[in-house]
Amino acid sequence: MKKILVLFFTLILILGVSGCAKKEEEVPVEGTYESIGLRDTIGLFNDNKTFAIFLHQTACPYCREAEPVFKDFVISNGYHAYELNFTEAYKNEAEYYSADKDILFKIIEEVLRWDEEWQENTLFVPEFVFVKDGKIVYEHCGTVDTHDPYEAPMTDAEIEELKGYFAEGFRLMNGE
Repeated sequence: MKKILVLFFTLILILGVSGCAKKEEEVPVEGTYESIGLRDTIGLFNDNKTFAIFLHQTACPYCREAEPVFKDFVISNGYHAYELNFTEAYKNEAEYYSADKDILFKIIEEVLRWDEEWQENTLFVPEFVFVKDGKIVYEHCGTVDTHDPYEAPMTDAEIEELKGYFAEGFRLMNGE
């Protein structure tokens, strides 16, 4: 009888423990969004990295509206991206800002646009750049054609259109 009770309790213990084991739940992968400076950005290109970067300035109303959309898109889709705020870079990297900006502009020359006022090619922001192995594979400048932050915030439809540009950039960057 003693052996039967021991066997019975052992069986209950084994079944109870295995039944209580937690199943591994699929944890969604969250992306990351990181602020970097000019020198780090130049380094990513020089090291032939694959990355996405949002180039912007603090005072730009288009940038202020696009940034949370891009950041949310990156994080919610499990991507990794950088952001380079030229206003902050100027504050934090003042002694070498001009020289480093010139180096970066030479690297990203293909995304620069002609500025009538300044009579030179320059960077218009917001600029979203998608890079594979150190080479730009996709870029998107601005938000969407119908958006004017001086008149109204982006509509849900405009936000979805902008996310479509991001999706295309990540698709090309990741070779999908």
